[in-house]
Amino acid sequence: MQLTPVTLDFETYYDADYSLRKIKTALYVSDPRFKVQGVGIKYGNKRVHYTNAQGDISGALQAIPWDKVILVGHNLNFDGLILHTIFGCTPAAYFDTKAVANVILPASQRRTLDNVAKLVLGLTVGKATGLEKTKGIRDLTPELDAILGKYCIRDVDLTYQIYEATKNILPVQEQLLSSLTTRMACEPVLEIDTPLLKKEIERLELRVKMVLATCPVPQKVLSSNPQFAAWMKQSGLTVPMKESKTTGKMTYAFAKDDMGYRELQAEHPELNGVWEARRVVKSTIELTRALAFYNIGLKGLMPMPLNYYGAHTGRWSGADGLNVQNLPRGGALRKAILAPTGYQIVVLDLAQIELRINAWFCGELAKLDILRNHGDVYSFAATRHFGYDCVKDAHPNERQFGKMLELALGFGMGWRKLRVNAGLGFMGTPPVLLTQLEAQSTVNKWRYTNAATETMWRKLTDLIPAIHANKETHFNGLIFGNDEIKLPNGMSLQYYDLRFDSKEGNWIYDTGKKLYGGILLENIVQALARIVVADQLTQADAMADVRVVSSTHDEIIALCPDAHAARKYEDLKSMMSISPKWAPDLPLAADGGWAKNYSK
Repeated sequence: MQLTPVTLDFETYYDADYSLRKIKTALYVSDPRFKVQGVGIKYGNKRVHYTNAQGDISGALQAIPWDKVILVGHNLNFDGLILHTIFGCTPAAYFDTKAVANVILPASQRRTLDNVAKLVLGLTVGKATGLEKTKGIRDLTPELDAILGKYCIRDVDLTYQIYEATKNILPVQEQLLSSLTTRMACEPVLEIDTPLLKKEIERLELRVKMVLATCPVPQKVLSSNPQFAAWMKQSGLTVPMKESKTTGKMTYAFAKDDMGYRELQAEHPELNGVWEARRVVKSTIELTRALAFYNIGLKGLMPMPLNYYGAHTGRWSGADGLNVQNLPRGGALRKAILAPTGYQIVVLDLAQIELRINAWFCGELAKLDILRNHGDVYSFAATRHFGYDCVKDAHPNERQFGKMLELALGFGMGWRKLRVNAGLGFMGTPPVLLTQLEAQSTVNKWRYTNAATETMWRKLTDLIPAIHANKETHFNGLIFGNDEIKLPNGMSLQYYDLRFDSKEGNWIYDTGKKLYGGILLENIVQALARIVVADQLTQADAMADVRVVSSTHDEIIALCPDAHAARKYEDLKSMMSISPKWAPDLPLAADGGWAKNYSK
């Protein structure tokens, strides 16, 4: 059935403290201060109709046959949520022009409506003036209402023009995925266990107090980069520095992933209390998310917002500060997410998907044989490292270290970085202290037994000029050329402004990101893994008695009726174990379970 596009934009009350800049979307919409001041609606290609707060907004929306409509908007996680939860209207599908911009624009470009219109349509849009006059005013004067209406009509028309220009850019499968992603955010069905989260919030608050109480460094010093650096110097430590990407000047390298800071922590385990206190002071994400989940649960149902194509490789990224894609397994945030009455949450995880695709793409035949025979590659890697037989159940820490080796070294990690990460406890492993010789030996041994992967790094390094060329080069089922790599599903890995930096002696793209064999392999593997899980998401959602409600990088989360949960789990597991058509010899496997909560 051909769906009619309906382009929509809500205008709502906001003030200095109550705005989307400060409040998560679900909490903004459910707040007592929330008020729709107007809505612009464009049915098909007809003229935009604007209805203000004095008009019949609900009636205008209810008159639309939503079961025959594809809702078009820019940032539908906001407008779609209002439409569904406030007015009870549910379209047949969604088309978010901001989500499509994630695909067609480089990461360095802002996804604002005006900027997308400029880059996609070639329009230089003048900044709307007068809108700021409506800030903090709930009941608009006729003059202010006219300003708001003009602004809204302008935005709806721009959004529709972007839709017309981009509606056929994505393959049909990707259009379904984009729509499904928006539905996860706009049509919440999951509930929140608020008593459980209340206990978790109390636990996290107590932990912060205890960590700070036992730390010899005052909180004000921990929270200030200059004061923290001064404390380091007074303690005889070398302050890690890095070049700022924005200013080009040297600045403190205190971010959690800065290698200098990680090395410092690994070299001084006696200061773990200080490092932990600094982390707690500078990052309150666990507590912030727990509070957000709790407050959402007090008001209603839990949306599961994700950014479609939020990462360079096509993977989804966290949205709206909730980051539901990154909830620790076994943690309270997962357990607090509940299925509605009569349903179970069925979770299936693609087993070692990056490892499998890396082995398949590089031609690691021995590793593929282990996987096809249902062997444990991580235990094998751990056995090779530690020199004794490491079995999954009996040696979980060693196996986790083997997992770290496989996933980290598979993309070219060197011995220095391995040593630092191992010492800090990387990817869930307990800290493993390696000498320089042990780290070098570990890397050399891994590369010797994975020679095909090391060869692939060199091949891909040599192929980087082919990405930049204006002709096509075919390699391993991919097509290189014109600053992109075409993928089996019709999408591409984009390398905007790819060029060779003669000063540094390496290839860079976009805002100066480095590109070499190991990184390129990681990009390709993650992009292919994303295709696998993406195809499976749409297949799962098309099954009877299955409603996909979220996804992680390699996981499908779905609702199934109580009576069918066991059978649907097996159906999903079988479907997720079928090799894709573009890689018929890629061995896949999936595992998971089902429960009343998101507990896996």
